[in-house]
Amino acid sequence: MEPCPDRAAAEGRLAEMRDQSRGATHVCWAWRFLSEPDPGEASSDAGEPSGTAGVPILSALRSEELWNVLGIVVRWYGGTKLGRGGLVRAYRGATAGAIAVADVIETVRRRALTVTVPVDRVGDIHRVLSSFEVSYHEQSVEGTSATIGIAVRAD
Repeated sequence: MEPCPDRAAAEGRLAEMRDQSRGATHVCWAWRFLSEPDPGEASSDAGEPSGTAGVPILSALRSEELWNVLGIVVRWYGGTKLGRGGLVRAYRGATAGAIAVADVIETVRRRALTVTVPVDRVGDIHRVLSSFEVSYHEQSVEGTSATIGIAVRAD
C-alpha cells in the first residue's frame, strides 16, 4: 500500500515489484486516482480466477475512501488451494491489514482560479477570501485592474 500520484508512477512501481518478486505466483493490484489525466480506478487478478484478487483489493481501497493510492498483494502458492472465497478473503484481508498500519495522508483537492478586480477593491477581495482556505499565487496590476491567482478547496 503506498501513495501514488498517477498511472505512470503506478505502472513503474508495479514493474519494480514484479522484478523484486520474480518467484511469486501472482502480483495482484488495484489503484484509484483522482489526479488528472488519469482519474478512475483499475485492478488486476494477475492470473488468479476472475474477481478473486484485484476486485477485493480495490474493494478495500474503496471502503476506506482512499484515492491516489496503489495496493499490491504478492502471493506465493504454498500448495493449499484456497478456493474462490478463500482467495477473496485473503486478498481483501491483506489489503485491509496494510491499510490498518499505513500512515494515511489526507489531502484536499484544490481548484485554481483567477480573480480580476479594480485595484481599489483588492483589499475587499483579500478580506472576503480570508475566511476561506485560500492560497495566493501570482498577483499583477495592469492599469486600473488587479489580477490575483488563488487556489481554493474544490468542494
